[in-house]
Amino acid sequence: MKLTNGLDFTEHHRFVVFRDFSIGAMDETVLQLLYQPMIGSGAVSFYRLLHRQLPADRVGYSHWEVQRKLFLLMHVDPSDKGRRQMADGASRLEAVGLLQTKRLYIAERDEFVYLYLLLPPLQPYEFFRNQHLTLLLQDKVGKQMLLAIQSELCVDGPPELAGLQLEEAEDVSVPFYEWFELNLQAEEPDLAPPPPAPGKREADAFSQGEYRFADIIMRFPRDSANRPFVERLEHRSEELTAVNFIARKYKLSLPDTCRLLDEEGIFSSSGELQVEAMQAKAYGYFRQTVKRAQERERVIQRIEERREPQIAAAPEKDVDEAFYLEVPEMLRDHCSISQYNHMLRNSPHTEVLERFFPGAVPGHVLNIFDMVDRNYKLQEEVINVLIHYLKTEQLSWNKPFIDSIAADWLGKQIDSYEKAVTYLRSRQSAGESKPEAAGARSSGSRKRFGGSAQQKPKIPTIQHEPGKGPEVSDEELERILEKVRQRRNKS
Repeated sequence: MKLTNGLDFTEHHRFVVFRDFSIGAMDETVLQLLYQPMIGSGAVSFYRLLHRQLPADRVGYSHWEVQRKLFLLMHVDPSDKGRRQMADGASRLEAVGLLQTKRLYIAERDEFVYLYLLLPPLQPYEFFRNQHLTLLLQDKVGKQMLLAIQSELCVDGPPELAGLQLEEAEDVSVPFYEWFELNLQAEEPDLAPPPPAPGKREADAFSQGEYRFADIIMRFPRDSANRPFVERLEHRSEELTAVNFIARKYKLSLPDTCRLLDEEGIFSSSGELQVEAMQAKAYGYFRQTVKRAQERERVIQRIEERREPQIAAAPEKDVDEAFYLEVPEMLRDHCSISQYNHMLRNSPHTEVLERFFPGAVPGHVLNIFDMVDRNYKLQEEVINVLIHYLKTEQLSWNKPFIDSIAADWLGKQIDSYEKAVTYLRSRQSAGESKPEAAGARSSGSRKRFGGSAQQKPKIPTIQHEPGKGPEVSDEELERILEKVRQRRNKS
């Protein structure tokens, strides 16, 4: 109990107690053997006193009482020392999870009142799974006493079950909805469930999650191989909490959660929930949902841009005839040259793309120019000229090529329709003025890529033309023939 002033908690304040359980024989044993060594007999007596404010066979709220009654029944003097003693007992109960104290202000009476929310003690198995409570009890009574108490409260099973795995046993229990049928057509307002306990709404929402077991099992297919494993979630609160935590984390709907539990690999062969596998597949569901939502928003935004014209839209600009671009062949029957250039100058690039594609515009093309519009911040008229350039020159529509052109235009500060047209014309004129260089480059490329196709060197040939060259006399001719005969004889 957090108090900043000693007069904030006195015997004159009124109080009310709420509990939704009743202490039984096991609870009394747990209070005596487990809780009393940790918090003391005074705090346990205060807990029992608050519990008796309602009859043992009733749950809910008690009547308004003045805290002087608690002081007198606890034999505590209503003084500053007694108030600290009562607050100390309440703080001990709050620390071990047996009590929640809330202070409320009632404006009509101009007073502060106290609401005591009693919580049930943990059962032995649940208590010994709680590490900090077990360590605290060990510090109070010692390790040997702790083991003795645990063996006394938690009785071991027969030896025949020691070597068996109960998780693999066949569950022959009958679920509720297979044995009973409810008439859900008529609603009974008088049979509405009571409101949840104050102070427990947040805890219940965290422990039980968004979806209850009944919600999951009603929508889960009966012929599924994972049906027996899902039915076990009713008795496995930790696994059900993990399922709901993953559903909240990745914003899964109830049908998606049931579909995820029905997939292969979510449960082991023994029926245990594989949290990591479920989380990995839930992340895939989440990414698909986010992608679909983004696509939906993008489509809705485009539709709104078409249907609702902007109020503060910029005035339409005219195009000088000196900067007219030729109409592509596919659009010559639909618009004139002035209409075509007016469209390039004033229309968004999405409409221009629809003109150039007879059917639906491919999704990757829309994504590429949407990225150019958002990342490079090019003007719409410049993007339209770029689309005209790609279409008329029959260039590639892949992303790296368009990115390179957009980056080049951005670096050259092409930010208007006139600059874009001038740049295109300069490139075209530069390409036409150097046909020989282009031919040399093409032949060089053929030579480069086809290494075996090298040109052979030209061999000069000697052609004999009559009437030209020195004449040979008969004597010289006879001498030459004689030398030829001598060489033949030697060979």
